[in-house]
Amino acid sequence: MTIESQNKIAAKIQQMLKTTIVDAGLVRTGHMRDSISVTPNSGGYNLSAIHYFPYVNSRYNMTRWVMNSTELKVFIEKIIQDEFKAKVAAINVKMGTTSIL
Repeated sequence: MTIESQNKIAAKIQQMLKTTIVDAGLVRTGHMRDSISVTPNSGGYNLSAIHYFPYVNSRYNMTRWVMNSTELKVFIEKIIQDEFKAKVAAINVKMGTTSIL
């Protein structure tokens, strides 16, 4: 997967976590919501947040909900499909052929 695709997925996870925090009614000052940062690493994603996020997350299971959500799975599938189509198109250009994809 390209770094661009990994960054898109990280941004989606970050956005979904922030939305989940708001939807759960956990916003008082916005510090926790605003502290959420997700970045790709080799084979996964790093989540950094304010020091009390792990305690809140252990009670509300926000990361589990986001990572197991259909919304995220569909988003990732679309990215993989788009990458595959781009690779097929690049191969077809090199070979001078066309594709129905």
